[in-house]
Amino acid sequence: MKNTMKKLIVTLLCLFVSFFGNEYCQARTHRSSHQKHEKIAKNKSRFDHNELQKMIEQDVLSKETPDPSIEIADVLEEAKSHIGKRYVWATRGPKTFDCSGYVYYVFKQFGMTLSPSSRNQYTLGTEVKRENAQPGDLIFFHSRKHPKGVGHVGIVYAIEGDKIMFIHASCKKGVTISELQGYYERNFVGIKRVL
Repeated sequence: MKNTMKKLIVTLLCLFVSFFGNEYCQARTHRSSHQKHEKIAKNKSRFDHNELQKMIEQDVLSKETPDPSIEIADVLEEAKSHIGKRYVWATRGPKTFDCSGYVYYVFKQFGMTLSPSSRNQYTLGTEVKRENAQPGDLIFFHSRKHPKGVGHVGIVYAIEGDKIMFIHASCKKGVTISELQGYYERNFVGIKRVL
């Protein structure tokens, strides 16, 4: 009886190990195969992401590079065509604008993709001294919200003697032309040339 019981237990154990051991091995093989494919996929997507990032950077750089065929007069005409449109924070036109969204929209019409952020726009182009400002340059200011950094941007519209006139999306007046004096004089940050 004891021998029969032992044989039965040994047989059951063999069957158990044979059946579940095989399942375990298959599961392990499947899991390691899955992990291997997952690793390849991650590396592949990392590669694709890096390639995509390079393409985006090249595209952005090409669009930020001034196109010699762009006429400043045309840019200013486009800018002027929006005078009177309302200021709405975080909008990029064409019916309403915030300051950087307005600049973004105007230049976008000529194939130049600038950032829709005034702080990022300030990192573009070449710095220009105030006395060398020209129509089409970007003009930057502090704002109540950003008293130490860049918080407002406009486009130099005209130079009249030593007066600088600029067009921008103002919180109170919407798209308007202002002179660099008073509040704007006190909050003036700098001028950048992107054309």
